[in-house]
Amino acid sequence: MAACSVTPSPHLPLGVAQDLRNHFVVDPSDYLAEARAADAALDYALCLDKLQRFALTEPEQCDASFWQWQVRVAENAGNNVQAVLNAQLKWLTFTPNDVWLRIDIADSYSRLQRLEDGLLMLAYPIEDIDEQKTLNDARVFLIEHNGFPKRAADLCMDLAEQSDAQQARLYYQKASMLYEDAGDLALATEAISKALTDEDLSELNSDELLRLRAFELGEPKNVLDARKLLYMHSDAEFRLIGIRYMMRGFYQGDLQDYIFALDDENVSVLETAISQVAIRGSAAELLLLEEFLAHPHRKIKLAAIRAYESLGIASDAAIIVPIVDIDDRELFRAWRLCLERMTNYSIGLELDPDYDARLSIVELWQEYLIKQ
Repeated sequence: MAACSVTPSPHLPLGVAQDLRNHFVVDPSDYLAEARAADAALDYALCLDKLQRFALTEPEQCDASFWQWQVRVAENAGNNVQAVLNAQLKWLTFTPNDVWLRIDIADSYSRLQRLEDGLLMLAYPIEDIDEQKTLNDARVFLIEHNGFPKRAADLCMDLAEQSDAQQARLYYQKASMLYEDAGDLALATEAISKALTDEDLSELNSDELLRLRAFELGEPKNVLDARKLLYMHSDAEFRLIGIRYMMRGFYQGDLQDYIFALDDENVSVLETAISQVAIRGSAAELLLLEEFLAHPHRKIKLAAIRAYESLGIASDAAIIVPIVDIDDRELFRAWRLCLERMTNYSIGLELDPDYDARLSIVELWQEYLIKQ
């Protein structure tokens, strides 16, 4: 009877109790561990959720490497362009001069029907002439592929006026093609005329000028045209046009064309060829890509690593481990992800380990391989 007189303990509302449990139990580092596990299991939606939760609780711990990771995961998590863009913008705060990141962000804006924001992202001054050209070309591409060929042509004409003679010629050629796509043949002919010297023009009539424009632009209308550009053109920009046209779809014998392009001296053509061999090839083609793992150009090395990540099997880890780059943090992360995918095994939980930790991780991988 005495027990019945004891005052019952108060109970918190269910929602409050749950909030308190979350507040006191969840360790932000758990989110990272769960994200890595989800990433390894290819559960990108769960991985993205954990990364976003970590970013909310520990924003000061989120560096460029973290946001790069979140971009990759968001890209694989389904049609969530906004999540990709949010992570890209965070990443950009650490590397504002990263031209290719700016181009990726502009593409994300475009996919969200925010063309002007995308163009603003590309209107960024860069001291390096080649990188500035890359941004300018991306502006032209973005406008063109959003359905505004005349606006893109006008931009080409403006850029030509700001360029040296050789580059101006290419912009005038591109403008001519775009004006033709817009249905303005008069402006198309005027633009290609600017690409020619007075001596050239004196030897041509109007019909010949139109034929020359079609030839010089190197604008493929089909796969056969594109293959001719790749195999025969001396200008790397035109070979790049060819291989990019080819990669729009699949056709019989396409793999052999990309294998041929592995001998191209142009970095952009070679990078595209490696990525397409990874998409269209099999583990048998890895022998052709092995030399690029130690390529002096960083973009080529990254493309080769990702090819091994796509096509490699556990036994290929013996090729990867001896040449892991511990000095370059981004490359190290790519190597590490490649090894984890091939072996279905991971070592270390640190998102961005310091130099000593990276060295230790490589040593542990070496020990792991010895035991296999």
